[in-house]
Amino acid sequence: MFKPQVNSATVPASDSVQQTVRVNLDSGSYFDRLTWSADGNIQRMDRQGPAGSFDRRQAEGSLLYAVVPNMQLVATGGYDDIRDPSLGSGIGGIHATGGLRWSVSPRTKVTFDAGVRYRDPYYNALITYGLGRAVALKASYSVSVETPQSLASQNLNGLTRDPLGNLINPNTGLPANPNDNPFGLNDQVFRRKVF
Repeated sequence: MFKPQVNSATVPASDSVQQTVRVNLDSGSYFDRLTWSADGNIQRMDRQGPAGSFDRRQAEGSLLYAVVPNMQLVATGGYDDIRDPSLGSGIGGIHATGGLRWSVSPRTKVTFDAGVRYRDPYYNALITYGLGRAVALKASYSVSVETPQSLASQNLNGLTRDPLGNLINPNTGLPANPNDNPFGLNDQVFRRKVF
């Protein structure tokens, strides 16, 4: 959760309609040493009842420079604007991070970013190690600003169907639960730090 002095009011749970528009533009195959990407995201949740609406706008650009073929330096800058009744005031602003993308070996990859985002220090890291052709070990740390509704919609990303047509989680092979919410039933915006 955010600091209590921002707003301690509880926002009751409600039904919601979510609309999201995402745009992504990447450099093409002519770019090999210096690549770039631009991302934009607008999200609006219209909640019924006293909770009001949740608005989120995000724009971001990244430059990647290949120091050597297996290591890239990354600079990212952008703007976040997050507005929700539970915050009392908007959160966001300009963010900037720097990091690297390193393919240590064909089986090991490291991604790291650090900087300032959501008005606080920001870190994001992912280490992937392929134990074999069928198994990969991943360790990650990330920081984000979430609502339970946005988590519910993320639960639908990446689902696949088994041979019988059932929705399953591709990582575990178990039946998927799009309604799974590990944080309980509330509509409060919160800072999510996941390792």
